[in-house]
Amino acid sequence: MKNFEEIKKYEDLNNISKKGGAVFFGGSYLSTIPICELVRDWGLDMPVHNRSIKGLTIDEAQNALNTCIFSLKPQKVFLNIGDCDILNKTKTDDFIAKYEWLLYTLHINCKCRIYVLSVVSTSPRTNEINSRLKQLCETHKCEFIDMNELNEPRKFFDKIRFYMRSYPITFSEAMSV
Repeated sequence: MKNFEEIKKYEDLNNISKKGGAVFFGGSYLSTIPICELVRDWGLDMPVHNRSIKGLTIDEAQNALNTCIFSLKPQKVFLNIGDCDILNKTKTDDFIAKYEWLLYTLHINCKCRIYVLSVVSTSPRTNEINSRLKQLCETHKCEFIDMNELNEPRKFFDKIRFYMRSYPITFSEAMSV
């Protein structure tokens, strides 16, 4: 894996991290979002970890699961993989097959809710891939969250923060969105 140092950093960080919260795992797009800072600002009640790796592809994701997800024993996993695969011109059918295997691996090894964040890219293939990911989520009992047109961290976090809580949303919170 080309990001061995980052994986090693996450291994060390996991030794002191609180387990059982939410894990964000993805590639370049998700690695740029300051998730932990946004979580702190909103005062959420669960540990949240961003274990995203710049340049991560679907092929490399499988090798990083133990360190980036399983060792944290999360209740929720947010996946955002594919932005680099689109740029690398990975065939759509190959990408979807590997993503399906990734979801299967997560279901088998981790008792958590899985949320798939849409691929964020300017590629003409983005809509096709997101449509296929949405179908995959329906088949594998995951939730698909459309992240298109969310080009700033605050909008990103406003979209997903309700999925991160461990208690139901209140009426007043729902009205303030």
